[in-house]
Amino acid sequence: MNILKRLHYKLFVVCLFFISSCKKEETATPIFKNPVVEIISTYSTNAQTGEVNLSLSEVFQNVAEAGVVWSERPNPTINDNKTSQVNLKSDQDFTFSLPNLQRGKTYYLKGFYRLNTETVYSTETTYTQNYNGVWIKLPSPELDQNEYISPDDVTNVSGFGGNVIVFCYKVNRLTQNSIQQGYYKAAQGWNITFYGSRNPPTPPPRRMIYNRIYTEFKSGENTLSWYGAGYEELPQNRGKIYSKLMYILESSGVWEPYPGADARLSSFGIGKYPYVLENLPNGKLWRFDASVLKWNNWGISPTTKAAKLIALDAGERAFVLVEPENGDEAVREMYEYLPNENRWERKADFIGADRRRSVGFVVNNRVFFGLGQSTRDLSALRDIWEYDVNKNEWKRATDYPGGGTINNFAIGNTGTGLIGFGQQHRRTSVGGDDYQQTNDFWAFRPQ
Repeated sequence: MNILKRLHYKLFVVCLFFISSCKKEETATPIFKNPVVEIISTYSTNAQTGEVNLSLSEVFQNVAEAGVVWSERPNPTINDNKTSQVNLKSDQDFTFSLPNLQRGKTYYLKGFYRLNTETVYSTETTYTQNYNGVWIKLPSPELDQNEYISPDDVTNVSGFGGNVIVFCYKVNRLTQNSIQQGYYKAAQGWNITFYGSRNPPTPPPRRMIYNRIYTEFKSGENTLSWYGAGYEELPQNRGKIYSKLMYILESSGVWEPYPGADARLSSFGIGKYPYVLENLPNGKLWRFDASVLKWNNWGISPTTKAAKLIALDAGERAFVLVEPENGDEAVREMYEYLPNENRWERKADFIGADRRRSVGFVVNNRVFFGLGQSTRDLSALRDIWEYDVNKNEWKRATDYPGGGTINNFAIGNTGTGLIGFGQQHRRTSVGGDDYQQTNDFWAFRPQ
């Protein structure tokens, strides 16, 4: 009996060993996380047609199909209206058309994907077909797969025979080298030009220069464009190299270097003078006298905070909105510079949600501000607000329909604002933050 008991015990141990081995082998099998599908934005392209920007991310295995479903009733499924693409193997952003919509009607939308036999839907969103011509989608500059337009340095140059030229950096995401180039508005879209010339040799790649400044000022009957400054990022986080050179684009030559601090700069023009403002606590205000080619220290910043100062140049009036570097502080303070008295006057506080990485621009002397990222939950903010310079009041103007809302390029021209590029924020399934560059480009025509 003892021998039999020992044999049974040994057999029991062997069985446990094999069971344990099987369990370990099963847990070693790779487990893929499900992709993330999200509707980024919706907008109207004409009276009967809408479009949806959809993001599919964290794709680690083949996705059979992904797209958008919509219905006049809540909770749409693939049995309702559907538009999609099939056989997807990597992260992608899509633009899907929504045809045959009725003006003024509200629709319910969801993004979706099919993985094997499972269909996964995004959070539901509503969309009202209400085309009014405020937003016009423009052709985007053509880029290779590994290129993007840097959101950190895009500068508009108007003039040149009535054309609008956008100077920017095209960046190779693999090498991070960049080429400065221009895009000018043509009949069928945007064409490439280098430094205002149609057929020059391609400039060599170089590191980007961030935070260029641009403004316009008067010289007699002529409008001149002031451009320059900025900084380069040294490799391995070894600091920055600041440029002190600025140019009057309608003239030849380099003017007297900017004599102020190594800092982020803002600029605006009033009358015959361009002004440069250091984005520092109690930073200096500088004025350039083009008649004698001299800089003069003209005053100080309107704020004692470390902040990004968004200068808004509305004809012969200039405003500065303060975006504090401290994420716990709200974007609230608005100031007007009074050149005849050489002082700042506090204006009505901004009333929208607290945000970072926002933009301001001016169209026909109307001041607009918005976009960015919420300081509360990092969500994308698409709202754009108008400041009435005569009534000293803020009101909500519109929502931006583009893909990216962070560090956008935004600048006003006669009758139209140009907005685009920027970055899109995604929250990953493991709780991280992912920022992707976007390439869409829009015209904003305020009513």
